[in-house]
Amino acid sequence: MTISVKDELMTTLEASGMRSRTNTEIALKQRNIAMILAFYGFGKLVWPTLEDLAVEFELTTRERVRQIIERKFRQRIDVSQLPAAQRCAEILQGRKSWASADYIAALSAAGIDVPQRSIKGLLNLMGDLGLDVNYRAYTPDLREMSRSLVEDGLDMVLIRDGDAKAQQAAFKLAADRPGLVGIANLRELAEEHQWSADLYAIVCKAVAYAPKVWSAQSGDDFWYAFEERQTTLRTYHEKVFSVIEWADPAHLAELYENALHARTVNISRPPVSIIEHYLRTSLLFERRGELIRYDGPLGELTDIEVATQAFLQEHDQSTYPALYANLAAKGYSRPYIQKAVMFSCLVHVDTTQGRQKYVYRRVQGAANPGAEAASSTYELYRERLRRLYEDATDGGLETQRRLEQGVLQDWLFASKHEERCAICGDLFHVSALVTAHKKKRSLCTTAERLDPHIVMPACTLGCDFLYEREYIHIVDGVVQVNATKSAGTMEYRRAAALAGRKLIDTWRDGKDDYFRKPG
Repeated sequence: MTISVKDELMTTLEASGMRSRTNTEIALKQRNIAMILAFYGFGKLVWPTLEDLAVEFELTTRERVRQIIERKFRQRIDVSQLPAAQRCAEILQGRKSWASADYIAALSAAGIDVPQRSIKGLLNLMGDLGLDVNYRAYTPDLREMSRSLVEDGLDMVLIRDGDAKAQQAAFKLAADRPGLVGIANLRELAEEHQWSADLYAIVCKAVAYAPKVWSAQSGDDFWYAFEERQTTLRTYHEKVFSVIEWADPAHLAELYENALHARTVNISRPPVSIIEHYLRTSLLFERRGELIRYDGPLGELTDIEVATQAFLQEHDQSTYPALYANLAAKGYSRPYIQKAVMFSCLVHVDTTQGRQKYVYRRVQGAANPGAEAASSTYELYRERLRRLYEDATDGGLETQRRLEQGVLQDWLFASKHEERCAICGDLFHVSALVTAHKKKRSLCTTAERLDPHIVMPACTLGCDFLYEREYIHIVDGVVQVNATKSAGTMEYRRAAALAGRKLIDTWRDGKDDYFRKPG
C-alpha cells in the first residue's frame, strides 16, 4: 500500500481544530489547507515565497500568510500525526547525500509517494515538524539550490550539513585538473586522493551536470573537459584554426595527442580516441558533415611556429634535418626547434617509416564544405542546440529552456500535420502530440541536451502521462508496465494494454540509457 505525504498532510489538517461551522468558515479552512499544502511544495509552485502565497490566495501581506501557517499548522500539528513524513526523515538520514531521483526511488520502495518536484518542500516540512534532518539542497554541480533554479526544473542533490564542503572541495580539484592536458580522467584523480565510492559518484555527477562541460565514459574511465576554461587544448584550437578553417577530427586528434607529450605532467593524457570523440562532440566547434571548425577567438603563433609553417607550406613535406637546418639558420636553438617541431599541434609527424625517416607536414586543413554541402537534418538541429548553449548565461535559464524546447519541437514536428506517437504507434494531428523527453530534462547532461534524439513524440491521449508518471518503461525498445504501480487503477490498465508494444524504430535512435529505467 502506498501512502501519499500530501494526502496524509491534507487529512491531518482537515481533522485539526480549525473551526468550520459556517460556509464562510468551511471556505476559509479549505483555503488555509490549500495554502499550507502549497507552502510545503504541493501546489502550483515548487518552492513558493510568502509573497507568492499572499498573491495566490488573495491575502494582504506576507505576514498574514506566515501567521496562518504558524497558527494553523506549526502550533497545532504533532509529528506523531504524520508517520509518512517521519519515515521520509528516517530514510533521508540513512545516507550522507542523495540524488533526488535516488531519494524518491527509496521512498517509493518504502511505499511512500512524494513527487520529485516537492522534495524541497518536504525538507521544509520535516524541519518544521522538528525532525532532525539537517540536509540542504544543492544543484548537481554542488551550488546551493536557489528558488529560481528549482522552478527551472534543475535536478537537486540533498547533502547533510557539514559534508557539502568536502564534496565541493573535491569538485574544485576536479575542475582544476584538466588545465595542462585539456581532458582529464576523474577516476585517476579519485584514486590519487583515495575518494570513497560515494564521493567519486557525487563528483562524477557534479562534473557531468556542470554547465558547459564535455564528458564521456570509457570503460572505468570518466574523461571530462570544462569548455569555458582556458586549457592546453583550447590554446591548440586557437593556434590551429588561425592557420586552417576546417579540419578532420581524426587528423587533428593525432596532432593533439602528440603535442601533449611536450607537457611534463604526472597525470594521464587523453588517448587519440577520446580526443577525437571530444572534437566531434564539443560545444566549441561548428560541424558540417565530418568536418569541424573552431567557433572561438583565434590565437597568435610564436615566431618559430610562423617560420615552421612557412617552410612546410612551401615544401609540402620535409625530413627533420632539412627542417632543422632551416630553423637553425634563423637562430633558433636545438631544444627550441625540437619542441616546436616534434611536439606541435601545428605539425603532423608521420612515423610509419621508422625513426630515421620521419616525415613532417603542416597541419592539414579540409576543403571548405560550403553552404551547399548539405548536413543531415540531425546535424542541423544539433547545431541549433549547440548555439543555444554556447550563448547561454546563468541568468537566462528559463529563456534557454523555452528556446531549447522550441528547437526540439521543430525537430519532431516541423512542416508536419500528422505524426505517430512513438509509444502506441497511432497517427495523430501534431496538436495532439507533445515533445516528450526520454530522460527527464533535469537529469540530462549538457551533451544529452545537445542530442535531438533525447526526445520523442508522445500523444496527450495517454502515452505522455503514462510515461511521465512511470506507469510504463521502455526496455530494449519494448514497452513494459511498471509492476510497482497499483494494479487496480484505470491508469495501470491502460499501461498494461501497451505492454509488449515495440517503440517505433524512428524514435529508438540515441543511447539506450536515455529511456527511464524501472525503479
